[in-house]
Amino acid sequence: MPDVGEYRLGSKQVARLAGIPYRTLDGWLRSGLLICSSPARGTGTRREFSFVDVVRVRVVAQLRRHGVSLQTVRRAVRELTERWGVRDPLAQAERLVVVGEKLFWDLDDAALLDTISGQLAARPLVIVPLSQIAADTSVQIAQLRAA
Repeated sequence: MPDVGEYRLGSKQVARLAGIPYRTLDGWLRSGLLICSSPARGTGTRREFSFVDVVRVRVVAQLRRHGVSLQTVRRAVRELTERWGVRDPLAQAERLVVVGEKLFWDLDDAALLDTISGQLAARPLVIVPLSQIAADTSVQIAQLRAA
């Protein structure tokens, strides 16, 4: 996964990169859906997001745009972590696939696994390319730094 070094972004910048309102990002963080590697430490301090943090936010934002509920995202992350041993599903899985309101993990080019039930899928698919989101995030952060 590309890296932009130790450069850290603030909440408003991350929300803008993800195409979501700041309040949405704040809600996801407060609910525990997402974590920030450098949380605010009291009044007058700010959250700072690493590259991987930004990728996670952008993945959740894209899943939401495709109709995946936050409950499904939470359950999928839990199942992929606990049952399938994926260390960081929102940043490390190669591809997540949306089918209707279901979320699938792309095992390989021929198999999609329902992250909740463990069954295989076969319907028209919407593919969320995590590696492409990571690459785009790297480019956008570099542009942000140059501005």
